[in-house]
Amino acid sequence: MESTTSNAVVSYEWVAVDHPRLREMMAAGLKKSFGFTSVSGGITQQRFPITGDAVQVVHFKLLHLNREVPSSSEVWAEMKRLVLRPATFAETLAFSPLYGEKYPVVALGSSVNINGYDGVIVLYGNSDGKQELDLSWDTIPWNQRFRFLAVDDTAALGGEGT
Repeated sequence: MESTTSNAVVSYEWVAVDHPRLREMMAAGLKKSFGFTSVSGGITQQRFPITGDAVQVVHFKLLHLNREVPSSSEVWAEMKRLVLRPATFAETLAFSPLYGEKYPVVALGSSVNINGYDGVIVLYGNSDGKQELDLSWDTIPWNQRFRFLAVDDTAALGGEGT
């Protein structure tokens, strides 16, 4: 269930990020376990390891800046201003079943350097509920269609933070 908190941030319900279960699902294959129609070959267990043995309950927010953003550093600054942090790869996997929208969602909290370029996770969805998991270069401008997955660590379970 979504609720709009401003014209740029959408708040989602609390979600459990079960690291051991996500690790098992990743080992079984992202396409099979999550039903993605495609997964970038650059997204591997070696590049994006899921660590930890805890189940963490997080409050997701989807940040939309409503304009082209020339660099990810601008998104980081806006998240910092809103007291949010970028979602990690594991958190993005936990979020994916909630998201059926047609807009691409970027997770800046996990990146990998490939041949001198930083790649970040992008979740693409469509109105049919099908999703793709891709790797995009962090050096490109993000057009106004992109949303950025964030976590509100200040929110108390059952209440709102920012």
